[in-house]
Amino acid sequence: MTAVTAVTAVSGETSACAAAPARFSVESRAPYDPGGGRSPAELRAIFGSLCRDPSLRLNEAGRQVLRMLDACSAVVRDRQRIIDTVPAHCREPLSQLADGYAEIWQLLADDLR
Repeated sequence: MTAVTAVTAVSGETSACAAAPARFSVESRAPYDPGGGRSPAELRAIFGSLCRDPSLRLNEAGRQVLRMLDACSAVVRDRQRIIDTVPAHCREPLSQLADGYAEIWQLLADDLR
């Protein structure tokens, strides 16, 4: 499943670009601190554990969450390939989109705590 398919499956939108905002403001964001998060191996282990959890696997809402997380795990697996293959003119918009999604993911993480 691709990231676009996962976004569409989770959001219910017919197009992943249908409600895309024109611009994100990223000037106030702190630089990424690679020492502050979990390693890719830890993230894969957490994802694997969630994938095996029957309370997520055995209902549609849980499967949608797992599909969404699978799309994110592709970034963990293929980050360098993504960086190497994104055309120069797409790099800044993609970084803005990633920053915006990171903010939304942080809100979700805060809500889950």
